[in-house]
Amino acid sequence: MTAGLRALDLTGRSVYICSADVFTGLRIRDAGVNLRIFCIASTLGFGSFFLLALPPQEGHQRLSAAEAKKLKNPVSYTRKSIAQGRISFARFCTPCHGPDGKAQMDVVADATDLTSPNAFKSGVSDGEIFRSIRDGAGETMPPFKTQIDGDTDLWHLVNYIHSLWPESMRPPLEDDKSKEKDR
Repeated sequence: MTAGLRALDLTGRSVYICSADVFTGLRIRDAGVNLRIFCIASTLGFGSFFLLALPPQEGHQRLSAAEAKKLKNPVSYTRKSIAQGRISFARFCTPCHGPDGKAQMDVVADATDLTSPNAFKSGVSDGEIFRSIRDGAGETMPPFKTQIDGDTDLWHLVNYIHSLWPESMRPPLEDDKSKEKDR
């Protein structure tokens, strides 16, 4: 026989379920872990459903490898462009590639060393680097097309990545005033 006494105690940060039983006496069980797991699972499930219900983004379709290889960087390789790319790099890329681009961080085991073009898995042309940043690369690098403001900023980031390469492999540096449209 059971006395049937049950109470839900919401004290502090945990949730406790108290129950009384004639045979076992008073039992207090921490339900916080179960409740937290339920909340996380519900949030992930609802979030996934919400993301699937969103219409596809307009304007950016994934580039094929062949299309990416043909792309040419419309932004001149200048000190100004490199400086603008450095800002995006510091904000978005350093957590995985490190502040120097050498990927000696513990966060992602297979992040590419951006100072060694021979290690690039998705290609080294301007368009291939652009594609890797915009659309993501491999299993661990997510797409950054929604975080980085527009294609011009992505191209500045491509120029900054070139600046990390050994000097003999970098494109020739152009005068900052050669193309005013790069502002």
